[in-house]
Amino acid sequence: MVMKDSPSGDRPRRIGLMLASIHTGTSNDLWPELARTASADGAAFFVFPVGRLKWPTEGEYLRNDLISLVNRRNIDGLISWASSLGGHVPLTELSDVHDAFDIPYVTIGMKKTGHPNVEFDAYTGVRSAVMHCIKVHGAQRIAFIRGPESHVSAQDRYRAYLDALALAGIGLDPALVSPPFAWSRGGDALDVLAGERALVPGKDFDALVCASDLLLYGAGRRLESMGVRIPQDLILIGFNDSQESRLLQVPCTTVRMPISDLGMAAWNAIMRQISEVTGASQDIMLPVDLVLRHSCGCEAADVFGPAGRGGERQPLMKRIGELFSLSEAGKRKLEIVWDAIEKAALLDDKEGGKEADMSAFRGFGEFLYSLISSGAAGAGTGLLYEALDRLCLGSPDIPRVRRYVEKRLYPLVSQVQDRIHNQHTYELGQTARHLNALKVDLLRVRSLSVIPQLLASHLPALGITGAYLVLSDDAGYPRLSGGYDASGLIGQGHAFSREDLLPREIMERLGAGVYVVEALHVDRQSLGYLVIRTTAWDGSLLEELRASLSSAINGALLVDDANRAREKAEQAERIRTEFLASVGDGLKEPLEGIRKIVQESGTASSPAGIGILNHISRAGYLMDLAMSRTGSMEMERRLINPGIWLTETCGRLGYGLTAPERTPMILADVRRLSQVCEIIGTEIIADGHGCMLSCAVHRSGLAISLASDSGGWRARVFENSPGLALAERIILLHGGEFSIGENSVSLNLPWPTLSGASPTSSSGTAVVLGPCPENGGYPPWADIHVIDASNVSSGNLLSVDAGLLIWDASDAVPASFSALRRLGEEPRFSALGFMAYGLASGGQSLMESVESLSGDMSVGSVFLYGDVPTELRQVFQHLETIILSSPSDFVSRAPMKPPLILLSDRLAAYDAEVIRRQVIGGDVPILLYKSVIDEAVVKAFGEMPGLIFCDDVLARCEAFHVRLKAAMSGAAPILPALTGIIVKRAMAYLQAHAAEHVSRWQVAEAVNVSEDYLTRIFRRETGLSPWDYLIRCRISRAVRLLRTSGMTISEVAFRTGFQDQAYFCRVFKKIMGDPPGRMRGH
Repeated sequence: MVMKDSPSGDRPRRIGLMLASIHTGTSNDLWPELARTASADGAAFFVFPVGRLKWPTEGEYLRNDLISLVNRRNIDGLISWASSLGGHVPLTELSDVHDAFDIPYVTIGMKKTGHPNVEFDAYTGVRSAVMHCIKVHGAQRIAFIRGPESHVSAQDRYRAYLDALALAGIGLDPALVSPPFAWSRGGDALDVLAGERALVPGKDFDALVCASDLLLYGAGRRLESMGVRIPQDLILIGFNDSQESRLLQVPCTTVRMPISDLGMAAWNAIMRQISEVTGASQDIMLPVDLVLRHSCGCEAADVFGPAGRGGERQPLMKRIGELFSLSEAGKRKLEIVWDAIEKAALLDDKEGGKEADMSAFRGFGEFLYSLISSGAAGAGTGLLYEALDRLCLGSPDIPRVRRYVEKRLYPLVSQVQDRIHNQHTYELGQTARHLNALKVDLLRVRSLSVIPQLLASHLPALGITGAYLVLSDDAGYPRLSGGYDASGLIGQGHAFSREDLLPREIMERLGAGVYVVEALHVDRQSLGYLVIRTTAWDGSLLEELRASLSSAINGALLVDDANRAREKAEQAERIRTEFLASVGDGLKEPLEGIRKIVQESGTASSPAGIGILNHISRAGYLMDLAMSRTGSMEMERRLINPGIWLTETCGRLGYGLTAPERTPMILADVRRLSQVCEIIGTEIIADGHGCMLSCAVHRSGLAISLASDSGGWRARVFENSPGLALAERIILLHGGEFSIGENSVSLNLPWPTLSGASPTSSSGTAVVLGPCPENGGYPPWADIHVIDASNVSSGNLLSVDAGLLIWDASDAVPASFSALRRLGEEPRFSALGFMAYGLASGGQSLMESVESLSGDMSVGSVFLYGDVPTELRQVFQHLETIILSSPSDFVSRAPMKPPLILLSDRLAAYDAEVIRRQVIGGDVPILLYKSVIDEAVVKAFGEMPGLIFCDDVLARCEAFHVRLKAAMSGAAPILPALTGIIVKRAMAYLQAHAAEHVSRWQVAEAVNVSEDYLTRIFRRETGLSPWDYLIRCRISRAVRLLRTSGMTISEVAFRTGFQDQAYFCRVFKKIMGDPPGRMRGH
């Protein structure tokens, strides 16, 4: 005898089961039976619900992909419920699928030469059902609902119906036979009979036999809705004895498939195939039983027939075993229990009677619990009572035993039923609760990476002790996306062979147990599969899990696709921006070198020299223009005094200037505005004229005009030059207006607003925020309205239709700042143009400069516990600083010195909470300095109200300094704690991922808010956008590497998240003031 290969090492046998589904019809009964057998044998049992072959609806054909996993790399042998896979394709195609297997296999319901076939005698079963209708109930017009045409057993059942009619001498009426239908379409089949063919149930046919209980259930529901009474009007019989036969209003007579025997026979057959010689196979044909219930008109007594009527115990025990699907051990247990019952009944009040009663009661209760909980008593309580009554007939004292049974055991049946029902209801509720919790979490999934953690959190409560998620990568190869088992969470793995169920290293460690492989698909798209190790053999539960997980994965993939597309777009834009910036920076130096050579050679005034210089200027304009159109032109807008700027620029360039004595502040990039003036002036001078610049204050903004001093310059001749195109672009980027007249070029730069947005229309009254100086100094407009700042700060907003705000900071009083804050909070005022006189230049926004000025007027003390960087101390150098020795020192000194802010680098979370709760209110900020912000710091301090984080990046940032002053003065309140923690978490995320490529959506998703919202609150908290903060984090790290390592500048750039050295150098110089090379050794 030649043995087949044994499993390597000590691993258990791996047996597969291939079937169409695990959650419908008899499938839901068969695979748990095999799972119990496999568990008892210590095998690894893999269930592959592969769907019906090429079944077109509901994406079932997508499950067929699992068939390729049924091979010798994954299992040692296969049980194939071949007949369940048919219904849509020819039997030859189903046969071809099995011919491709490279492992021993056993079929159920379809014979393959050389392989054992296990099946039940469906033909005899249906014939007996039809003959029962004819002989016992006198039926003459029997209708039949057929199963799928390509299903072998369905055809056997139809053939049995035809032969039974012929045997009874009843002619075939084709109108009584439905066309072939899928197992789940019993309702549609009845519609053909009662609808299309207009047959009346109970009149045109007196019995209906269905090829399966699934068909019976669909047809029965339709009959119930039509008001047809079963069995009074119509006999109804099915096949399989699956749960569907017991779901109608009347329990249905059916042909019972020997599921337990079928599973055991198939299991034994495949184990013999694996272990013994390859050769002739022995097929197994299992008998079936007709289970009589009320749908055919039989009463319970008819179910037992003559068994036990004469007191014979053995025939009765055999019949009870058949009716309740008892195993041999179950039959022996029943005999032992019945002997105990008879003994207890006969002893009654005699000696030992109490003990006998307790033993009988307990034994019968255990037997009953096992019987009902297994589902074997599904035919109804009446059958149990009838079985007990028949058993009494064989007792030596029938009246006494019957009284005992009725008194002691009948009530116990109801009690056990109630107990099992309540337990089942509780378990269903718990299962539903756990499954719903998983579904809720899956609905929130936006990234595949979180799914394994969710599965590990929820599935163990459902009896699923391991799960492995496998999805296809971009090349079509399976890749482990994560999972969990007894060893813990499993991270994403590498791609592996399409023939393997799981990566080999995981496959080799799978032990004995039941594994279900569920195909994941949605919307006709295959996603992959899930392998689960489960002790919950509930097909409906696993199918619900499969559907929910498929939907979640599909949603996450859509989000991933959108994110990848957005990331590609961002990357393309970044590459284009960095390319243009690099090209621009790379060309400027050689162009300037050429310009210098021409000027130093003495040929600058020659025609050739003038031509070269013009080409150099033109090239520079074109590069800047290209950068401006891609959004990569650097614009560093600051608050400036245009009168001072124009005076300096015109003096440097030799232009004439006409301007008012005082001008309001504007928000502009001085270098770029100077470039505009120089471009236009160069065109005027090159045309042989002198350049004259005039400036005027208008309601809409600052008006600047450039023309020749003689008025003879023809501006329109030059309107297509690249220089004027660049000048126009710069003005438009300032939110201004640019126009070319006949003899001049006009610019209009808008006034800034309190909100920082572009100003709205300037129509309406010009409002001056007083007090108003005696000499005025404002434009002589007729509709100027003066209001007192103290009235606005106290809450009395403007009643006039304001179109413009005017204020002189040199005459400010404390009430002015409160009034400005109040106006800034009102949308109808915060977007108005604001003519501000007397503010210091340099602020990034109008409100920042106002807050800085208000901060300088603050009264109070700065408390310092520990040490903070010098740059932070300088922010408060004009204020009294009190050095603390401990947190308790602050508690004792704060009441005597009003605190403006508490600075510390070593404050513990507990001390901060005590200080906040007992000493200072939430409006006094606490600044906690840490060189690096990480998750631990956020966890300890993040939810504390009124607390601001500061790291090395923010400590050296001027915008953050202004933010501190505003918080200290109350000009810009600190974010609420629940909003502030979002910013703090974003800071920690950016610090942790600074060296990586980080997209905007990734940061927003990490803190669960939108990109726009994060940008707004981040700027309010720190004075910077998240992206400015990220750049500064990278530069800060670059400084450390340059000072402490021997890396090249290129290596430092790539190590800190920059993809281009030239771009890194440009950003570095902008932030640090010096190029990277000068940081060496500092």
